[in-house]
Amino acid sequence: MDPAIKQYIGLQARQLHGQIWSQRERLFPNGDWTPTRLCDPRIACEVLDISYEELPYIDSRFARADEGKVLAGLIDRQVGRIVVSDALPDPVMRFTAAHEVGHWCLHPGHILHRDMPVSGADVPSLRSEIEQEADYFAACFLMPKKSIIKAFQKRFRVQLPLHFTDGLAYWLSPNDPDSLISAPQSSLAREKALAQCTGLTSQRFQSLADEFKVSIGAMALRIRELGLVSWP
Repeated sequence: MDPAIKQYIGLQARQLHGQIWSQRERLFPNGDWTPTRLCDPRIACEVLDISYEELPYIDSRFARADEGKVLAGLIDRQVGRIVVSDALPDPVMRFTAAHEVGHWCLHPGHILHRDMPVSGADVPSLRSEIEQEADYFAACFLMPKKSIIKAFQKRFRVQLPLHFTDGLAYWLSPNDPDSLISAPQSSLAREKALAQCTGLTSQRFQSLADEFKVSIGAMALRIRELGLVSWP
């Protein structure tokens, strides 16, 4: 994706965060404005005045005849609605919802748009341009740069980027540390290990993927995108 397009998409996600933050007292009267609450696609829909629904399935009349698959997300701009299947695992449902919000914000010419499940772990080069854009919006919205860096440094207590050592590889994969030491950069192995890590030495913590309510693959891609791990 062109860097200028990525910059624009990131700005759109930040502006939406700003809208949510400016209305936080109305949206969260109990003061519960944690990062994951501020980055909730349902809250985004409320701020954007979009009707948001979660249904066990999306009416098959919206499916394309050649797909033969269950739809996971839908935007219908004519009635101002986003629909997401709640039959999906929570991280997939959340990313799919944010992906649909991305389409809504980035692609106003798409009046009716349908999607299969989106986990955020898909290889970008295998996705169409508009799907890559919606994926990137979802990643920026669900995993804001500043929040991810803060959470990453709190857990791993390092200057960025993190440099892999034998000791770190052992703690992340005690049964096979060499798999991380020798992992090719294209594998995302190190990023996935960090995304799902729940403790180092005597320190225990919630994994990054769980804290931000995304899949391990989505968090791994975001860690790479932000350059938080050095190679080799």
